[in-house]
Amino acid sequence: MVLSRRDFLKKTCSVSTKAALAMQLSPLAFASQADPNLRRVLTGSKFGTFEAELNGNTIKKISVDNIHSKMVYHAYKTINNPSRIKTPMVRKGYLSGDNSDRGSNEFVPISWEKAIDILYKEIDSAQSQHGPSSIFPLSHWGMFGQFGNCGTVMQRALNLHGKTMSSTGFYSVAAAEAIFPEIVGDIEVASEQTTLSYVAEHTELLILWGCDPIKNLKIGFSVPDFSPYKYWQQIKQKIDQGKIEVISIDPVTTDTQNYLNAKNIAIKPHTDTALMLGLCYELLEQETYNKRFIEEYTDGHEEFLPTFWVKKMA
Repeated sequence: MVLSRRDFLKKTCSVSTKAALAMQLSPLAFASQADPNLRRVLTGSKFGTFEAELNGNTIKKISVDNIHSKMVYHAYKTINNPSRIKTPMVRKGYLSGDNSDRGSNEFVPISWEKAIDILYKEIDSAQSQHGPSSIFPLSHWGMFGQFGNCGTVMQRALNLHGKTMSSTGFYSVAAAEAIFPEIVGDIEVASEQTTLSYVAEHTELLILWGCDPIKNLKIGFSVPDFSPYKYWQQIKQKIDQGKIEVISIDPVTTDTQNYLNAKNIAIKPHTDTALMLGLCYELLEQETYNKRFIEEYTDGHEEFLPTFWVKKMA
């Protein structure tokens, strides 16, 4: 069988459509499709495990066995939510050829066949006129199921027509992966961290800098088990006993601040670097930093430290 690029694009877009409709709870969607008599399904999501009660293909009720899985109650409602786009849409001006108000005129629904024709035409035009660098597939954090990973399906469809731009990593950690090796000598985000049990046992001053673990732990890269919460309970006990002080540096009040009763330093957004430099100056001015550690375990301090002593040197 010989499959043309155009035919493959159609088939791939068809798969993308099905994947998009099922991506929120793909294990549940495909299980119910395989067995129409299925009424109760145990599955998992990035918000934790849950059991769904079905009425045909409609979810009647969600049950969770963990108090931290409450986000599931809201996530499943996106499947049949009236705000979901269930048909291809295009700018009205694009269809009429009038792009004078591009970006502001209304979207109108079109058929899947029409959408595929437009997509193919524009991809072909971009490739022939501007080359692979003119096409960049959407970056994404990941979907609920691998089959329902729409970013991957889109990449495969675009690659069929020719080369495209690509990306590596995830936007949520890409900056850290680039800068951490220069600051701490390690990629850090993928390395072993200080355990929370060690923090609970040995910490006297805990600083949360733009950090909200009590909220963030409600979702995982795959299916979270919420086990870190028990360690934060231990930390909270030490705080209640007066053994740990907590300071949160964050423009907003976070769930973690409230849970740990932390002192909040509500800095203005984007002033983190200014505060860091101010802290460095204070440590150097008062000579309360560990000079031996700086000399033996850091690089670049020879250029960095003199910037704080211009006034004294003058």
